[in-house]
Amino acid sequence: MGILKNKKGSIQDLMFLIVIVFVFAIVTLFAFKFMDSFNNEIQAMPEIPSDAKTSTTTLMGNFSGVIDNSFLFLVIGMGVITLIFAAMVRIHPVFIALFLLFLCFTIFLSAVFSNVYESVADNDQMIGVSSQLTGINLIFSYLPIIIGGFGSILCIIMYISWKGSGGLA
Repeated sequence: MGILKNKKGSIQDLMFLIVIVFVFAIVTLFAFKFMDSFNNEIQAMPEIPSDAKTSTTTLMGNFSGVIDNSFLFLVIGMGVITLIFAAMVRIHPVFIALFLLFLCFTIFLSAVFSNVYESVADNDQMIGVSSQLTGINLIFSYLPIIIGGFGSILCIIMYISWKGSGGLA
């Protein structure tokens, strides 16, 4: 048991990535819907000055671009951090088959999360705002492929790092 102590599982990192990305996307979608409704209410009020109406419209125009870019930065950043952590993990090549089995399950799980997001985004209430979040929609369309790519690179990095350590860790 002492050999496995304090080791970090990279499949866990991929699952963590999926959950964080999913939660961020759902919260962003609902926040954008709230902001859109708030902006519509402000635009409908005649007592609000036109400068304030212009400011909220500008804010709404910038919101989708900033959130899409932040989301892309989050996914790529967490993926790179996962790859860096994988370089610190030493696994024996015997466990690669087990890693690949869990990777298949993780890819399946990412497809489930992707479908859940797409069903929420395609809801009649959300379709107007979700169509403006093109980056998030694109990432969730390809989430299983992205997770599969990161997982494959993780597998290669972890095997190379074991081979470079000169044998058993």
